[in-house]
Amino acid sequence: MRVAIITDWECPSGIYSFSKSLIEQLNSRIETTIVGVRCPHFLDPIYYSRDNFSLNNLIQFLSVINQTRSAKKQSDIVHLQEPMWTFSSLIYLQISLVKKAKVVTTVHEVYQDNEKKNWLLKVYRTFCEKMITTCSDAIIVHNPDLVKYFHEKGAKSVFFIPHGAPSNPILLDKDESKRKLGLEGKKVITIFGFINPRKDYDMILQVLPELDNDVVLLIAGGLFEPCSKEQKICYERLIHEENTTERVKVTGYLDEADIATAICASDIMLFPYRHEVQSGALNLALAYKIPSIASDLPYFREIKKKYDCIEIAENAGEFLEKIRTLLTVQSCVDRLITNSQKYWQNNNLESLTDKYIHVYNTVLER
Repeated sequence: MRVAIITDWECPSGIYSFSKSLIEQLNSRIETTIVGVRCPHFLDPIYYSRDNFSLNNLIQFLSVINQTRSAKKQSDIVHLQEPMWTFSSLIYLQISLVKKAKVVTTVHEVYQDNEKKNWLLKVYRTFCEKMITTCSDAIIVHNPDLVKYFHEKGAKSVFFIPHGAPSNPILLDKDESKRKLGLEGKKVITIFGFINPRKDYDMILQVLPELDNDVVLLIAGGLFEPCSKEQKICYERLIHEENTTERVKVTGYLDEADIATAICASDIMLFPYRHEVQSGALNLALAYKIPSIASDLPYFREIKKKYDCIEIAENAGEFLEKIRTLLTVQSCVDRLITNSQKYWQNNNLESLTDKYIHVYNTVLER
């Protein structure tokens, strides 16, 4: 079986990190070809900027289009890792002209409620979804609620596969990791990932003064480039907080080695999200067995219900209470660590490889 995987590649992107880990596992079972996209938001109206719309990106875009057409001719399956950019919608138009290979799409996100208020954005997202459901022989989602969502959109076949945690997390000494970040002797609570307004940083900043003075908020991530106006405003506000208090640290973009340092330095990881479809960051936290507290959203509640490996908080008061508990009550920490290990055993990417092979075999048998 030959599978061509079209994905963000060698660029600052959560999907790149995910795809790299997945491909490492698939290569032990099947033959894969990578069609790497290094300018994933080229032509995307949400992230449009003059810098992004450059000659180099145009050349790279045309190269990917050509590679995609060639890959489909030479492969049994083309698998797109889809964050819903216009870029990939144009790729769908291209691969639909070549009938040989089947098409599988992993949808990592869908448009959110706050985007529905903008009718132009809604039209854009609807167009993206239509291209996905029309051109894909199978769709993979990381949230079980999206199975029904895409069936209702007319998808031919939809499979739920958990996002998956790293199979071989890089475990580092906690004290040494804190020292590298300049947080020696501190208790570290962390919000991980690219700066994004959907993460309620303000709520955690609100409760931070209520915690002991040795508790520091680590913002382990930087600004996604190109960024939206809302993301830039959010980032600038966090930098202001870092400059005016010693209790907030913003790392900026982290490479793979630095990610392990930031996670291992964390005593607690926080997910104060306003909305979420799935979370690669949570899967990282559970792989590293870091006690975690998440917002009261369906995706997180389902994990809590099945594994009891995270705590759920509905508001600022509950976040404050549960942070205090996890910083002082070792039995609560031990329970989460034990259960996060069970989650990891069932949901690391190595254990999920069979599910991907099953999807590939299913579409080839049709």
